[in-house]
Amino acid sequence: MPVDADTRRAVGNLLAAAGRTGPFELAAIAGGGNNRALRVDHDDGPLFAKLYFHDPADTRDRLAAEFGFAAFAWARGVRALPQPLARDPMRRIGLYTHAPGARLPAGTVDATAVAAALAFHVDVNRHKDHPEARVLRPGSEACFSLADHLGVIDRRLRRLAAMQPADALHRDAIAFVEASMRPAAEVLHRHITDGARRLRLDPAEPLAEADRCLSASDFGFHNALIDDSGQFAFIDFEYAGWDDPAKVIGDFFSQVEVPVPETFLPAFADALAAGQTDPERERRRFDLLLPLYRLKWTCILLNDFLPAGDNRRRFARPDTDDGVRRMAQLDKARAMLRRAVP
Repeated sequence: MPVDADTRRAVGNLLAAAGRTGPFELAAIAGGGNNRALRVDHDDGPLFAKLYFHDPADTRDRLAAEFGFAAFAWARGVRALPQPLARDPMRRIGLYTHAPGARLPAGTVDATAVAAALAFHVDVNRHKDHPEARVLRPGSEACFSLADHLGVIDRRLRRLAAMQPADALHRDAIAFVEASMRPAAEVLHRHITDGARRLRLDPAEPLAEADRCLSASDFGFHNALIDDSGQFAFIDFEYAGWDDPAKVIGDFFSQVEVPVPETFLPAFADALAAGQTDPERERRRFDLLLPLYRLKWTCILLNDFLPAGDNRRRFARPDTDDGVRRMAQLDKARAMLRRAVP
């Protein structure tokens, strides 16, 4: 897709703000599901510009979240991510260094890859007590109590239940929500309530600040690149911020595009629990919440049926066939729900 003159001018201004003067070329990068990406070819080397989606029904400041998280991590010496260079909040454009490499194909995530992801999370959180970390906002849909985790599901199900039956495929999705997802939510609500009682957890009690983490959010290998030397770079932090480590685990092991084998879950969860004030209890809490994240990702897969989600996909991928895309998402949602409640 050609780059319009206004975008070219805005990227030129960001290059100047980053001290990169001289001629440059722009080329669209395919693959993003939420935003538009541009490769910036400059004499100083390739860079990366990101145009962030915004919608009245989805007012999250994706640029502020990503740029703030990346700037904090880069300033602390973390290098497994692109360096943030400049941003234009009015036009919602960020400029970053270009991370070389390619995405891992599905089915190829191994122990080395999982170790790299864990190391990235640990490296960022090594600095979570730094005063500048307090400036970072809560992550998107951040959860700081069991009630928060349950509330996320309730809100997502309400939005899905309100979708309009625009066509036969929408009607199939509505039937799936009512006949399968709602009963699954009731089962998991009881599961978590009973588990909280066994662990002597008050569902409304906030997670201690010492047990919260800085989360890349939407963390997984769909948002990672590996170069020819085997080095990983992690990208896309538009939902990042303070959150519950249980949510990091639930999201990481529920990703659909490049799934992480569950054989790696125990060691990954043990590593995150080791940094908590009560590792044993937190480890059990992680396990308690994991099925709920299968249901959350079932909801996420149906976002394409909602106006804001549909608009976001069209913004990022204007050439994709809407019907084919939605049918594929509904099939994936059915498979994910079977993982939540077998």
